[in-house]
Amino acid sequence: MCMAFGQLTAQKIAYKQYSLEDGLSEAEIRAVIQDKNGLMWIATRYGLNRFDGRYFRNYYTEDGLADNKLHSLLEDRNQQLWIGSANGISIREDDRFYTPSAFRALEDKIISCMYEDVEGNIWIGTDGYGVYRWNPTNEELV
Repeated sequence: MCMAFGQLTAQKIAYKQYSLEDGLSEAEIRAVIQDKNGLMWIATRYGLNRFDGRYFRNYYTEDGLADNKLHSLLEDRNQQLWIGSANGISIREDDRFYTPSAFRALEDKIISCMYEDVEGNIWIGTDGYGVYRWNPTNEELV
């Protein structure tokens, strides 16, 4: 039997905390994703933040978001960013956001989560109004 004794040490993990002073729009974070281009998207209680590793860019209702109070994020298979808010869904197109007319039924609903299944359907969870399914093939929300 052979035994070895030595000193065990924990790995040090380097991290940096970002705050309002660094350009974050709000300290209460609701969702974080990294898109296929490596950008970090941060949904907060007041606005959407894009972080490129150095700088934050903030987006609000004046940029087309349905609401500034955000709850969820999703990047679909077409690299389209979906933003769930306290007032429905916004979709990113270039550096602007819009709400497709097909999603008018979701206005005034809190979008708490979103998920894309293997068939490309987007499942949309709401706070108190159940689950909706967006079928992109026939552009139907059920």
